Amino acid sequence: LRHPLVLIILASFLWMCVTVIYSENPALSSKYLVKRIWYLVPFFAWPLLLFTDRKILIRSYQWMFGILFVIVSLVLIRFSAKGFRFEEVHDPIQPFFINHVMYGSMISCFIPLTAGALFLSRKLSMQWLVTFAGLGLFILGVYFSYSRAAWMGVIFAAGAVLFVRYKLMHQAMLLFYALVLTAILWLSQNNHYLDFKPKFEKTIMHESLEDHIMATIQGTDISSAERYYRWIAAIRMSQDRPILGVGPNNFYDFYKAYTITSFRTWVSRNFERSTTHNYFLFMLVEQGYPALILYALLIWAIFFYGQRLYHRLKSRQDRIILLAVLGMLASLFINNFFSELLETDKIGSLFLMGLAVLVLLDRQNKKSAPDKFAAKTSPG
Repeated sequence: LRHPLVLIILASFLWMCVTVIYSENPALSSKYLVKRIWYLVPFFAWPLLLFTDRKILIRSYQWMFGILFVIVSLVLIRFSAKGFRFEEVHDPIQPFFINHVMYGSMISCFIPLTAGALFLSRKLSMQWLVTFAGLGLFILGVYFSYSRAAWMGVIFAAGAVLFVRYKLMHQAMLLFYALVLTAILWLSQNNHYLDFKPKFEKTIMHESLEDHIMATIQGTDISSAERYYRWIAAIRMSQDRPILGVGPNNFYDFYKAYTITSFRTWVSRNFERSTTHNYFLFMLVEQGYPALILYALLIWAIFFYGQRLYHRLKSRQDRIILLAVLGMLASLFINNFFSELLETDKIGSLFLMGLAVLVLLDRQNKKSAPDKFAAKTSPG
């Protein structure tokens, strides 16, 4: 309970309880509170107890790997029948994932874990061959998910592993925060963001991957334009309730009054009732600046303590497990920067279980250090 990561999670939960009390719609917020408890108990509290047994940790990974292997194989077979066409990406992933973003995010977060398992397997053994095949399959799955955030997540995970090894990751995260804050301040100065409003008739859903990528670069992709629409509304909402927000689970019912018509797109009617498409803003608008700061602090602390722990661990197995988990969390961070994936059972569970593993490795390392010192200094 005294571990900094556990303390930040507990502080975030307690603050959420406060925002539920002062919510604009306490009934909806109370449902969110129940859901948060349902996440924290099985995906964080129980793993802190169960994963102390390394066999349970390994078996948990193997079950997830096996199931995801089967699902991705099935999706790719279905998708191949449609010629891997970009406009057909939705149907092959049903009923396993709600959309291609969720599908791509799940695989991109699992690639670092699979890479770690590959390094831990005896070369050319059956386990190594299956893991190698799984890694190749997951890379194909990410590519054909056509999710830009998932692609970026894999790249960021690889970069995070290198940064951790060279003791640069916590500085990199601070630089990332500084760049984002600078961009926000620059766009808000003299309403400069209005210069980037999309052209309504040109923000469309493209039917080929090439057109989709070019539209992203040119700012005419509908999903990117819709994100601007939501982000601006979220920031404007936060000005009215900066400390407590509108309450958990309440963004949809209040945001449209804060939108700017010139940023509206073809999908702004939002029939699926989705939210901000950015977890920092999601925290800000529903639970205020304290929640946003706690989430930002949690992400930074993950890599700060993870990096420090990596350079203290002596066991090769523990170091590989740690790097794999940090890579997963790095990929998840990027995916979550463009969505609210921590609110989903598939991605939210991985995030919390990854934190549990990080806490346990840190705790075990601190417990073993005095024992090793005593063994070296004892007369026997």
